[in-house]
Parts: sequence; structure tokens; C-alpha cells
Amino acid sequence: MPFVIRQYGAKAYLTEKKGHITRTDKEIADRIDEFLESAVPQVEEKLSQKGLLELKGKNGAIKLWYETGLELRRLWEEVRTRFNLPDTELKLFLRAAHDHANILKADSRADRLSNSYFYYCYLLAQFPRRFLESAGNWTAWVEFLDSPRVREDKRILEWFVSRSPVNPPMGYSKLKWLRALMRSMRERFRKVDTTLLSNSELFEKLDEVLKKLESESSLGGLMKAESQSIQETRTAQ
Repeated sequence: MPFVIRQYGAKAYLTEKKGHITRTDKEIADRIDEFLESAVPQVEEKLSQKGLLELKGKNGAIKLWYETGLELRRLWEEVRTRFNLPDTELKLFLRAAHDHANILKADSRADRLSNSYFYYCYLLAQFPRRFLESAGNWTAWVEFLDSPRVREDKRILEWFVSRSPVNPPMGYSKLKWLRALMRSMRERFRKVDTTLLSNSELFEKLDEVLKKLESESSLGGLMKAESQSIQETRTAQ
């Protein structure tokens, strides 16, 4: 199924798989494009009325992108149902939707279908916003999702949301904790294709990563607290 994509100002029909594009395919693609031409600006207007568009690039941007993700999920569900599209078409749909955005545009990532902001906020919008805000800011989540392993195996993201502590361990900011956990997971699965693991196998290994990092964090926090206590005692003397 092709989607209308605008590249360098020219209209093109882009498909997930190479092959002949029929007249009927193009007609459906044009109908979807007409729908997005109207629907996406309406989404931006809706976000503007909520005072969210002004958060782009600022503190609190996670609120904007989370709400954008909810709207994109709604649009995809409507188009997917109407035209009986498989989920494999999602990334191209989001790329097509991006063409009709204005303030929400993130051109540097638009053609990187697996790394686009639209795809990331679509993924995150399936989880509670309160948790996403408590675990990190938009920058932290982008770094987290920039990992190919997280994107290729959605169970890792689901595990993180269900198992990560609401408050970071002692000595960690939200951003540092997310980065530390991502680094630990990369090291643990550097030579492992997690998609070949069963749910129980994967979650057991992820739990081991979390427990090890929490243990190291607790030890580090105690050592830091002890060092500060000694320093305060010396200063008092």
C-alpha cells in the first residue's frame, strides 16, 4: 500500500515493499492524503488550544509529544480500519502525516522512519503519561528509544514501564538513571538477539540487569553519604 510523500516539494508514492503500484493503490493513497491534509492541522489546533505547542523544545515537552502520540494513534486507527491496512504500514503512515504538520515538524528525523519523533510519541502514548513524566523528560525518552534493541523488541519498553521505580535511586537524576539503565541493557544484550527469547527468559534477564544496577546504585549512595558525613565531621573539628 503506497502513501503520498512529499520529497523536495514533489509528490511521490512510497511503499513498504517494492513493486508495481496500481491505479487503485494511488487512489486510496490520495484519499488518505486528503484526510491527513485536514486532520493533522486540526490536531495542531487542538494542541494549541491546550497550550501545548509552545512547549516544543522546552521543559515539559513530554506533555506535548505524549498528547501528539494519542492523536496519531487515533488517526491511525481510523485510517487502518477504514482502508483495512496492516500494522506494517504504520511507519509510512506517520511519515505521510508528518508532511501535513507545521509546528510539529521535525524534519531532521522525518525520513528515518524508525527514529522519527512521530513514531516515538506514538509508541510512548500507549503508556500512562504520569509514569513517562516521572521516569524522564522528552530528551531522555528519545535517547532511550534511539536504541535499536528497544525499538526492535517492544517487550523491553513494556518491561521498563512495568518494572522501573517511580523515583530514581539515590544519586541519580531521572535522566542519569534512564541513561544508566540503557547502558546496562546494551552491555547485557550486546551479542543477544532478544527477539529469540521467550517472555519469561527476556524478563528474567532484564530483572537481573535492574537488580544489579540498583545494588550498585545503593552501594554508591551509601559510600557517598558516608564520605559526606566524614567530611562534615572533619569540618566541625
